[in-house]
Amino acid sequence: IIIYLEINKNNNNYSLFKRDIYKPRIKFKNLLLENVTFNYPGKKTNLIKNINLNIQAGEKIIIVGKSGSGKSTLIDIMMSLIKPTSGKIKLNGKDFYLNSKESEITKHNWMQIISHVQQDVFIFEGSIEENIIFHDENKIIDKKRFEIATKVAELDKFVSPLKFKYKTLVGEDGRLLSGGQRQRIALARAIYKNPDILFLDEATNAIDFETEQFIFNNFSKYLPNITIIMITHRLTGFDSFKRIYTLKNNKLFLKK
Repeated sequence: IIIYLEINKNNNNYSLFKRDIYKPRIKFKNLLLENVTFNYPGKKTNLIKNINLNIQAGEKIIIVGKSGSGKSTLIDIMMSLIKPTSGKIKLNGKDFYLNSKESEITKHNWMQIISHVQQDVFIFEGSIEENIIFHDENKIIDKKRFEIATKVAELDKFVSPLKFKYKTLVGEDGRLLSGGQRQRIALARAIYKNPDILFLDEATNAIDFETEQFIFNNFSKYLPNITIIMITHRLTGFDSFKRIYTLKNNKLFLKK
C-alpha cells in the first residue's frame, strides 16, 4: 500500500492529497538520522537506540532484520509518520517532522516525492491499469512512465498472455491475483507516481526469488536516480544494492 492510500476508500475522499500547482515540488538531496532512539509509551526498553544513518539521493540500501527487530518502526520514523523518542531527522539539511510547526517541509511537499509499498497491498476492483495509475486525477496515462513502471515491476510477463492485457479486471480486492502479482502491481503503482524516494517494507516477500532479482536489477537499469530504502527479513539476494545494514539488538550495523 502506498502511504497516500491511507484514507477512507469507502467514500472516495482523496481531496487531502490533491496536487496544488502553487506548491513547487522539492528536490530530495539527503535524509539524515542523528542518534535516533525510539521506545513505545510505557515501555522501558528501547526498540531502536542511537541510530545514525545518512542516505544520499540515488542510493539504494537494504535494512535486514528479524521480525520484531524494529525495521518497520525505523522506516516509519524515516517517513516522519512517527516521531523518535530522541534524536533528529534532517531532510536536505533541515530538521524534519511533519507534525512540527518548526518544519519547513509540509505534508504536501513530502507526499509529492515519496512512495511507500508495504507487505499487505491495497488493490481495488477495476483493471490492472487503473490500479497502477490510481493517483492520477486526470486518469490520462503517461505512456513513458507507465512503460518504465511496468518493466521495473516485471508485470509484462504475466500480463502479456492475458486477453485484455492491462485492461484485465482484477476482481474485488484483487481476488483474481496471486500475492506476488498484487505486490508487483503495487510496486508499479508506486513507481508510476514518479517519486524521488521509494520506501519498501517487505514489499517483495510474496514474489518468487528469480523475479525479485530481476526487479532489483531493474531498479539500477531503469531508475538509476531514484533513492530506494528497503527493509526485509531475508538475508540474501541483494547484490545490486549499494549498502546493506542489519538491525539487531536495537542497533544498526553495516554489512556491506
